[in-house]
Amino acid sequence: MNGGISHYDLVKNILFACYFTSTTTFNLAHWFFAYSLLALSYRIELIKSKKPENTYNCHLKTLNFLACMFDVVVMAITWMYYAKAEYKAASMADNIQSASLVMSCVVLIWAICRMLMFFGSTKKILPKKVTIIVLILTYLLLAIVDVSLPVTFFNDGLDADEKSTICVLVAYFLCTLIFGFIVNRIATLL
Repeated sequence: MNGGISHYDLVKNILFACYFTSTTTFNLAHWFFAYSLLALSYRIELIKSKKPENTYNCHLKTLNFLACMFDVVVMAITWMYYAKAEYKAASMADNIQSASLVMSCVVLIWAICRMLMFFGSTKKILPKKVTIIVLILTYLLLAIVDVSLPVTFFNDGLDADEKSTICVLVAYFLCTLIFGFIVNRIATLL
């Protein structure tokens, strides 16, 4: 083509747009859940200690803003490098975006530990062990797909790109489904 975009490039960009959207929304949903539990644990602490409810607002809102920006900006940088065909830099930025999910998991564990301080047990607020084990297994599937994605996605085969994007979307769907079940379980019990 003369100066235009080829069909192959268009398809690759559409596939990467799907990956960008699914990764960013999944990471943000997980972050918002972890952040909400953390904010709730601080609110309970303030109520128990009879302090003003807005004591930690500035710190929590700053943490929320920075985490959201990190997730979106790193994925945008990954997309930018990918569009410029700088695949090594895109792969490195894609690996850095995994830190967003790790950060969410750390905050979630921190929030659950804080809730344990106030409630003494998580039996009333967390789903059964089987559900949590299935969630961990789907996160492992997601990690495997995320690690294998740069190997297949940044190569020249469009067929490999399609397969890896479908695998990512299926893994994110499964994680989101189980994650939604857990959120629903906690929300109905609180």
